Amino acid sequence: MIEINVKGNAKQYFIDLEKASLKADLALDKITTTLKALPSHKNISLDIKSNGVSNIREMANQLKELNNKKVSLDLNVKGTSKLNETLNKLDNIKSHKIDVEVNAPQSLENISSNMRELNNQAKSTNRGFRILGKTLTAFEGFRLVSEQIKKTLKDFSELEQGIAGIKKTTNLAGSDLRALTDELTHLSITQNAMDITALQKIAESAGQLGISGKDNIIEFTKVIRELSATSSLTAEQAGTEFAKLSLTLHEPIKEVKRLASAFTLLASTTTTDEKKLVNYTQRLAGMGKTFGLTTQEIVGMSATLADIGVSARLGTTAVSRLMTKMLTHTHLVTDVLRLDFDKFAYAIEHKPIQAINMFLERLGQLDKQNVAEALREMKLSSVGAVQTLIKLSHATDKLNTNIATSIKAYRENIALDKEFKTVQDTLKGA
Repeated sequence: MIEINVKGNAKQYFIDLEKASLKADLALDKITTTLKALPSHKNISLDIKSNGVSNIREMANQLKELNNKKVSLDLNVKGTSKLNETLNKLDNIKSHKIDVEVNAPQSLENISSNMRELNNQAKSTNRGFRILGKTLTAFEGFRLVSEQIKKTLKDFSELEQGIAGIKKTTNLAGSDLRALTDELTHLSITQNAMDITALQKIAESAGQLGISGKDNIIEFTKVIRELSATSSLTAEQAGTEFAKLSLTLHEPIKEVKRLASAFTLLASTTTTDEKKLVNYTQRLAGMGKTFGLTTQEIVGMSATLADIGVSARLGTTAVSRLMTKMLTHTHLVTDVLRLDFDKFAYAIEHKPIQAINMFLERLGQLDKQNVAEALREMKLSSVGAVQTLIKLSHATDKLNTNIATSIKAYRENIALDKEFKTVQDTLKGA
């Protein structure tokens, strides 16, 4: 250890050294912030701090106290080559205790010279950090641009694959294919609900589901885009289920928007949602059409089954069995419930939903014991059938209201558009 008592103008060099090291340290803080944003450069940041400015600062803090005081400098401090050079020169001082002003003026001059060199070294370090900071910042900018270029190329590749998929499933080509892809691009630009690749997948699935013709595919894609944006259905679910429903309900694909509007309005006026309503309607559609119900009546009935709290499987099975029994055992039904056979048979033939209402209203007039007995005589006594038909018999007003809502939404064909506009306005305001 070397003890040094410093007096005179050497103090100014120590002050300059401290200022220079602080500047360098501030520069380090800035570049460290940049480096932290780049995970791959964390080690660089730590190396610079451990081998550079922190040691300059440590040296300055020790030298700061060399004002009429005796302090110790640990010659084993590790630092830059300039710091080692300084320490080596200090190490050449033979006396372990030196009065700089009286006994070692030359040593003071050497120390002062070394302090000036150390100050210059700190300034150089500061400049170096600024240059490194700019370099790494530029590198980060290049990295971001590079990533954007890669994403753009990936998007272009997906776009081309989407067009190829549409061409394969729809058999469209030439001007029809170009018109379809142009329309999809326009939709993705003007609306916030879905990107171009998602729209292409809907159009591709339309071809797989048997929808043909440019206009039909465009209309189908628009409807599914709006449904997926406004309902609990994903685009894939909406596309698949509504294509199936259109076939099962014998609805032309050009009317799919009317069907979707009925679903949208009923989802907002009952306790069900579009996803559940699709499940009920899909199960009821086959027998409903065979019995002679319209699409709007089937959807309204499905919403009511969901609304009264019976499961899709039990509820639709019970109603399907009821319709079958009314068709095949009309006399039995009218005898058990004491209905006018001619009126009931006429209703089944010409106004099927009215026949169902006649059945339910009469069932609702019976007490619990007679209801159970009547259903047993008609062989509708399974737990699911009893539960469903009793609940429906006390919800005929709800049934008729839901059917009226379905008819209104189908006729006006605006419910889906209004809901989609609400979503769009919300997205724009976000």
